[in-house]
Amino acid sequence: MRFRQIPIFPGARFLAGHSAQVRRDTIAFMLEMSRTGLPACRFLFHGRSLLFLNTPELVYDVLVGKAKSFEKSDNLRALLHALIGNGLIISETPIWRPQRKLVAPLFQHAQIARYAEAMSLWAERVADDLSDGQQLDVGVQMTRVAMGVVGSVLFDAETFDESDELAHALATVLKWIQTRSGSFSMLAQATGIRLLRDMGRWPGRLDGLRNRLIDLLLDPPLWPTAANRLYRRSLATLDAKVQSMIEERRRGGLTKRDLLTLLLAAQDEESGGGMSDKQVRDEAMTLFLAGHETTAISLSWTWHLLAQHPDSYARLCAEVDGLGEGPVGFEDLARLPYTLQVFKESMRLYPPVPVLDRQAVEDTELGEYEVPRGTVVILSPYAMHRLPDLFPEPERFRPERFEPEQEAARHKCAYLPFAVGPRVCVGNHFAMMEGQIVLATVARRCRFEVGGDPLAHEPASFAVLRPRGGVPVKVRLRRALRPAEAIAN
Repeated sequence: MRFRQIPIFPGARFLAGHSAQVRRDTIAFMLEMSRTGLPACRFLFHGRSLLFLNTPELVYDVLVGKAKSFEKSDNLRALLHALIGNGLIISETPIWRPQRKLVAPLFQHAQIARYAEAMSLWAERVADDLSDGQQLDVGVQMTRVAMGVVGSVLFDAETFDESDELAHALATVLKWIQTRSGSFSMLAQATGIRLLRDMGRWPGRLDGLRNRLIDLLLDPPLWPTAANRLYRRSLATLDAKVQSMIEERRRGGLTKRDLLTLLLAAQDEESGGGMSDKQVRDEAMTLFLAGHETTAISLSWTWHLLAQHPDSYARLCAEVDGLGEGPVGFEDLARLPYTLQVFKESMRLYPPVPVLDRQAVEDTELGEYEVPRGTVVILSPYAMHRLPDLFPEPERFRPERFEPEQEAARHKCAYLPFAVGPRVCVGNHFAMMEGQIVLATVARRCRFEVGGDPLAHEPASFAVLRPRGGVPVKVRLRRALRPAEAIAN
């Protein structure tokens, strides 16, 4: 089927297309398109025709089968380049492949086992600060945990929270990025990058000019508003802090055991080459971003769901209590299968990144559909995880969906919290381990009851799936309960 013959989702307005619907509530719009039952449809956004895919088979073609025909979109590159440069999230060939080879060993099974102690320690620190009957936003507490963990394993920081200058600077930059996501200025920036890239090489020295124009558009000058000035100062703080830590580790002979040191020491087995300071900075910022934001969000949604489902909560607590005394460690993970199922089911209902995009770098075909070069393809884990054919009664919280037999029977692209294929999240095993350890450590000490306004728990349409208004809960310390209650809860 030719691209122009692919059905356009109803409701497009003259000139604006579906832009208003997308910006008003991206997630709801993705669900509406998914519920048409069409394998694929187009929608119109600020003058462009984007392709939405709605089957795991078509998603497989994009992420796995024909992955070489697609790359991360210019929209994502325009949004994140100033923060993470050419880090793994947005880099492309020829940069991405050697970088992936250098970074991947840092997250292999034997390596990530060393990080379990920091995960358990930070979960215990946060649990120690809780008091019986306390009302709080559990999302804030999970950010403390995740920020502490990433600070420990990435920068070898003994104390690390939002009051830290580096952490505060990152939070400021992320807030600015989320505000700008989907804005007209960001889309105009991405369009300019795409047009220059689509022109191909220019003759002679003019090609250098084209590349400089692309670089300028990746990090454009900003109007001197208060928000933009704060963003620039925060970005400069991140650069200065990370560069000083890089220089400190080089002077010290790379003796520390944190991830930053491992990045500096990483070498390609074939070429023997390592990373420049700029590459290390970009990958450190990528790991800093991915290592706390998405994990904190996933843990927050998990506590929200457990508080609403006391039977699942009780089963998780019983499993955790079976571990006995002592910190929850790497060796305990195999004894926490239900805890892992709970975390996976939470990320099915609330995937931390609800929408993925790719851009065709050549004319290609996806199933019966022709996809011209330059087409932006939209994949939504949030919508995919709610297809009844893949997950019966999709709105129900049922951790049993992730028992090994049920997982093995599903299409490999039915479940996409970390994407799949060559661009699968390099830290997925790190995130899953952290989820298990933090849930088990905190559940051993307390339980959370639903609190606050139920509307606060609705997902907000940002680049990541944050709970709108946080996750307000009431704390019940398990040791403060009567024995029968503690067992049941």
